[in-house]
Amino acid sequence: MEGFKSSDKRLVGLFLKSRDSWKERAIKRHKKIRALEIKIRDISKSRDSWRYKAKAAIEEVKQLKLELSELKKNDNDNESFDCGILKKEELVREIPKGHVYPIYIIFIAVAQIIYSISSFRGAEKTFESFAEMVFNIPTPKYSIIRKWTLRLGLYELKKEREYRKDWIFIVDTTIELGKAKSLIILGISQERFSEITEGEERSLNHKDMEVLAIEVMNNCNGVLVEEKLRELSERVGTPKQIVADRGSDIKKGIELYKDKNPEVIYTYDVTHKVANLLKKELSSDKKYQEFVGECLKARQEIQQTELYFLVPPRQRAKARDKNIDIWVKWGLEILNYQSKNDFKEISNCFSIDRKSLLELEGKLDGKTILKLEKIKGKVFNDRMSFMEEIAKILDRGTYRDLGAIISQACDRGRRKFQEKLGWVKKYESDLIVYSQILDLVKILFEQVKNQGLNKKSPKVFEKNIKNLNLKKRCEEFKNKVIEYLQEQTYPIKLGETLLASSDILESILGKYKMFSSSSPLKEIGKMLLIIPLCTIELAATTVKQAMEKIRNCDVDDWANKVLGPSMLSKRRAITN
Repeated sequence: MEGFKSSDKRLVGLFLKSRDSWKERAIKRHKKIRALEIKIRDISKSRDSWRYKAKAAIEEVKQLKLELSELKKNDNDNESFDCGILKKEELVREIPKGHVYPIYIIFIAVAQIIYSISSFRGAEKTFESFAEMVFNIPTPKYSIIRKWTLRLGLYELKKEREYRKDWIFIVDTTIELGKAKSLIILGISQERFSEITEGEERSLNHKDMEVLAIEVMNNCNGVLVEEKLRELSERVGTPKQIVADRGSDIKKGIELYKDKNPEVIYTYDVTHKVANLLKKELSSDKKYQEFVGECLKARQEIQQTELYFLVPPRQRAKARDKNIDIWVKWGLEILNYQSKNDFKEISNCFSIDRKSLLELEGKLDGKTILKLEKIKGKVFNDRMSFMEEIAKILDRGTYRDLGAIISQACDRGRRKFQEKLGWVKKYESDLIVYSQILDLVKILFEQVKNQGLNKKSPKVFEKNIKNLNLKKRCEEFKNKVIEYLQEQTYPIKLGETLLASSDILESILGKYKMFSSSSPLKEIGKMLLIIPLCTIELAATTVKQAMEKIRNCDVDDWANKVLGPSMLSKRRAITN
């Protein structure tokens, strides 16, 4: 750079340096522009893709809305339907005030308890199985699930019931270990019952009922039962009908209540009535008692043998007179199995041995028996090979005439059957009588449990059994059933239909006892709050309201007031 002054040289240096800087910036700007162009291109492609997906989603939403509107037309209980399948997204994901878990978690937990009959610990394990894949939240502990369930149960128990004059009460008591008894009163309106029997033509289910009262009493007697019925009537109205068994306490209480309310109809539960009829019918029947004894003995003898698939059914611990249905059915099945004369399920082996020769004595002549002794002790694995061997040692005429007798005597499966279960045959005529009695009971139950009781019930029953060729003893039983129907339908007005059975309450109590039996001392306790939950259609709105209105301390207060100190708390007090 000769000829330039030093100041000019400095200016040229600055220029060159500035040029390089601007060149570097231009390159960076160009790269940035290129990156933005690529990004715009990708976003445009993605936009077009999502635009297509959005159009498809809009069409799918329209289709789903059409399906939903169709479902709503056929389902009056839209809220229960929507919540039951967790369609109300905002509601089910809402967290109740003062809680950590959203409504849908509480819903699923309680549903496992009341619908799947899962234990509280089992419900916790179910959540653990799906926690990472589905819920993505901490697993609720069994103790928390238990509290949710009890709070929801108390909420349902405290709910106000409609005041009406056509209530049908179903009354029964349940006991556990200890002194206390629990009086349970279910209700259904006659209007709703008529809709079910006449319109829907079915028997009652749990969700048709409402739990009107749960009372715990240390000294249950007729006066207290009458008092509880009177208190309930003041809240919900005097019932049109009360259905119950004739246990001394309940019967006395209902009769005292009827003295002040003579218009109320007291119906003797058909299931208990039939059980008493059967008990009276069979308690003095020596043949039936012998048959029962033989069944119990046979069970002990064959339960560890190859005949176990023919074992008599297990005896019920309670209501043993109700075993008649399962024992008679078993007896008839055994007779049917015997009549087929095919015992290969027991043993398919055939052999000539001492027992078979003893059975054949008197049926065969001496020469034939001597010929059979040639294969004595040899075991054949099927009937065909055995009969082929018999055909070789006997002449054609003897084989034709006596082959079936020999085969039967040498059938090991048949001999084992005869040894352990051959005794059933001597009860064949009695089993036919018992079976006819059970047919009468079945027809009666199908009629009154699905159609209820009305003035026409006795004639309808007679019409339903007219094709049965009844034995004399069964005719007598039939007359007792008709007498019961006439007695129970006498106070019912013409055109009215009322309830005949308390089975629905027995079923709910059975569900409750599955939970109460797992309590430490098997006493009447907080698990009573399971009973109201058996009758509800679980909905997200119900869960929300229950969790926000009922606190854990409310459950404790209810338990202290209604149940008092538990046996477990008393035991802990003396061990501390």
